[in-house]
Amino acid sequence: MGVFFLITHSTAKSIVLVRGETATYAVLNFQPQIDSQANSVEILGFQIRRGDERFTLEDLPISRVLSKSAKDDILYHTFEVDEDERSEYHEVDFEIPEYNESVRVHFRAVENDEYPDILFYEVEDTCGDWLPVENVLFSEMMTESFKRILETSAMEQLDDHNLDLLPMAAE
Repeated sequence: MGVFFLITHSTAKSIVLVRGETATYAVLNFQPQIDSQANSVEILGFQIRRGDERFTLEDLPISRVLSKSAKDDILYHTFEVDEDERSEYHEVDFEIPEYNESVRVHFRAVENDEYPDILFYEVEDTCGDWLPVENVLFSEMMTESFKRILETSAMEQLDDHNLDLLPMAAE
């Protein structure tokens, strides 16, 4: 008889703040996908709801974590402000507050020669290249330590109440 896994969710969650220099743009609530067995509990991944859609941490486009206010600030600071005050990029921090763990990502708004009347948002990857936000996954911009802290945050929230909600698989 083989071992089977029960993947489920609990009321535990890991919170990531999306912050600019002067504002918090969004609060992301990642729910852990948990494998619970008779003698162990393991986090297999995370899931998040954005609008009407659900994403895993691995398939969440970075464009889906930018709120309207974040896009407005990116647009203003990198495109609309007077040329002498304009920034090459706008910094957005993704922060796990209780652990003081964060990742800073650069965004900008740009024109496209092919569509001169439409502005596009780009994100700077770890190599310094600018890519359309639609082509970049959130997880690609996060460091391994950030992902480990996200798991730690969820594990620490698994108290007796949360564990009671999890079905335990027999081995």
